[in-house]
Amino acid sequence: MVPLLTTELVETSPTIVAQMGPEPLLQAMTAAPDFDILVAGRAYDPAPYIAFCAFHALKDSTCTFESLGTDILGGFTHMER
Repeated sequence: MVPLLTTELVETSPTIVAQMGPEPLLQAMTAAPDFDILVAGRAYDPAPYIAFCAFHALKDSTCTFESLGTDILGGFTHMER
């Protein structure tokens, strides 16, 4: 279980870095569905795989990324392995 993020933890952290998840990648794929390649930096390693799988799972659907659920998104997370 991941502990809750507190102000104290943030203020005492020596270094904080940002990583984007699959959502911005999925947004880019949806905006240009005929893409051939996607270049992204500072992304969580499985994010491109999750986004690509979600893109195809949601194609021609009115469902949202969040509606896929943790069991499906968890499976997408392990696609890179």
